[in-house]
Amino acid sequence: MDAEGRRSIMKLARLEAARLGHGFIATEHVLIALAEPPGIAARVLAEQGLDRERLRDESARRVTRSPTTITRPQLPFTPSAKRVLERSVEEARALGQEIGPEHLLLALLGEPDGVASQVLADLGLELGAVRERIAELART
Repeated sequence: MDAEGRRSIMKLARLEAARLGHGFIATEHVLIALAEPPGIAARVLAEQGLDRERLRDESARRVTRSPTTITRPQLPFTPSAKRVLERSVEEARALGQEIGPEHLLLALLGEPDGVASQVLADLGLELGAVRERIAELART
């Protein structure tokens, strides 16, 4: 993922965290950010009927909104979100691709401790099927 794309996804994730009053960036915030078009990750999610609002609703069922307003420009990542960032590099390498948001999606699916993986599993997304679809879209 180029520096601009990474900043864009992380900016959206931070905004999601702040919207929920969270003082950290977690996997659910990254997932919601990935649903923002354009991109392969957003397309794969959209093909499954998963837009930002649906992902927000599904995440909200699992996390508590804080009444606190977050105004800090930088928020720390949870350990699970850090693992997702690291695993996204491995996912890109395994597919022989440059890292992109779609590799974050794969990493989210493979992170058992994150809210995002629970949301995606409950909505029927499977790592193998998503990996195949991403590989297919990357070839086109």
